[in-house]
Amino acid sequence: MREKLMPSVQYLQRLGAEHLAQIFESSRWVFEQDSDIAFEIFTSEEVELPRQPVADYLEGIDPAICSRFVEFLIAERGEESPAFHDRLAELYLRMTVSSKKRGDQETRKHMYSKLLDFVDKTHHYRPDRLFGLLPSDDLYEAKAILLGRLGRHDSALEVYVYRLQDYLKAEEYCKRIYEPNGLTSNIFLTLLRIYLRPTQSTGGADLLRPALDLISRHSPRLDEVKTLELLPPLVTANDVRTFLIEALRAPIFDRKVVKNISNARDDQVARKLMVLQNAPSAINDWDTA
Repeated sequence: MREKLMPSVQYLQRLGAEHLAQIFESSRWVFEQDSDIAFEIFTSEEVELPRQPVADYLEGIDPAICSRFVEFLIAERGEESPAFHDRLAELYLRMTVSSKKRGDQETRKHMYSKLLDFVDKTHHYRPDRLFGLLPSDDLYEAKAILLGRLGRHDSALEVYVYRLQDYLKAEEYCKRIYEPNGLTSNIFLTLLRIYLRPTQSTGGADLLRPALDLISRHSPRLDEVKTLELLPPLVTANDVRTFLIEALRAPIFDRKVVKNISNARDDQVARKLMVLQNAPSAINDWDTA
């Protein structure tokens, strides 16, 4: 087949933009025979055709071929315009949605994976535009990524926790954007608040366990006083043992946490903290208990 088609392909490759209509008309027959070979007509190194009309033409044949062409432009020709990046993201989105409608789960999974990877790694598309095109009741991970790109970190974390119930990705999100002295210095506290003060239905999920895991793994990144204020009364001192030990070592603890302890609803937490506050040497004893 290749030997049969290549003379036509090579001829069309040498034609310039002034013969664009002829290229489109003649290439359609080649596409009907073999789309991969026909695709080479538009990726020639000899003559570069105007990108926008070619993309329009290829999308009319098959959105998948158009997405392949735009991928080629970005990867091989250094295309950085928002117009083409928006177009590629929208092609991925449309193919994800259409494959779901026709029950093609394999294609849907593949295209959705490409969409997620694209919106997460590139910075040349317009997230507000794409966010407005997402379905209201699906593709929640894409929503979370786009909300993050729009700086709506609280909303992004709520999607990970309440919709996806993917607590590991929520934590990874915090780790990725955390800046100790920047605007996201309290992002771990935000996630903790989402766990312990739900603003949406949790679908019956128990969010205390991921909250305690977060405290255990990221206590240095959590404000001691605000964390204690968020803890529910049934949380024992042993549940947050590592956090309490770290908190006692923080300079802010002496001035603020003692007052918080007196109002704590958990008597066990209060007693443990008061003992440790008054007898620093007890920290080591408790740590080895």
